[in-house]
Formats: sequence, structure tokens, C-alpha cells
Amino acid sequence: MSINKRVSETRKILKLTQQEFADTMEISRQSVNNIEKNKHVPGSDLIAKILDKYPNLNARWLLTGEGKMFSREKMPNRVNEPLENYATDYRDKYVQALERENELLREENERLKQGPDKQKAKVG
Repeated sequence: MSINKRVSETRKILKLTQQEFADTMEISRQSVNNIEKNKHVPGSDLIAKILDKYPNLNARWLLTGEGKMFSREKMPNRVNEPLENYATDYRDKYVQALERENELLREENERLKQGPDKQKAKVG
């Protein structure tokens, strides 16, 4: 599942309309729609706002799809610090790295779905 789908799923689980979510995140409803339709990848500022507004949302799940969507309580230490607390350059590189990791995992998942016969055909 892409980060776009996880943002959409978060909004739906929270029972928010696109407009309500947009208002909360201080973006346009069209931006939310574009994210949910994979026309735009959410930026690090939006990810930081989501995690700041919903502290029980699992940051690792939102960024990579790993783990549970919500944690029962806030995780300790720096995990719950808003991304704004990090240098912009580091934050952007961190989000880019996680998006790339997610892309690689999707590619691996697709390769595994093809089964061993099709995998061998590509190799040989």
C-alpha cells in the first residue's frame, strides 16, 4: 500500500470528509483528492502535520506501511517529535529514503506475486 493510500485510509478511519481533513491539515480539498488519487505524493510538511495532529497514529506505519496503524500510547523519546524539529534537509532526505524503501518493497511484492516460474524466466 502506498503512502497515498495510507493517508486516505487514515482519513477514512478517522471518519473525516476530504474537506474536513483538508481543513485540519490547512490544505485544499483538491490537494487531498490529488493525494488519494496518486496524482501527488504527500510532502514532509503534510506528513509532519498528520503525525502532530494524530499522535497515536504510528509514524512507521504511515511512512512505510509496517506495524499497526495506531499505537495505544505515544512512543517514547524522539519518535513522537514532529518532523519540524529536525533540520529541513535531514527531514526531506529521511522522507525520501522512506518513500524509496516503500517503492522497493512494492516492487519486491509484485515480483513475489508473479511466482517462481515467471521469476526464473526473467533470470534465464
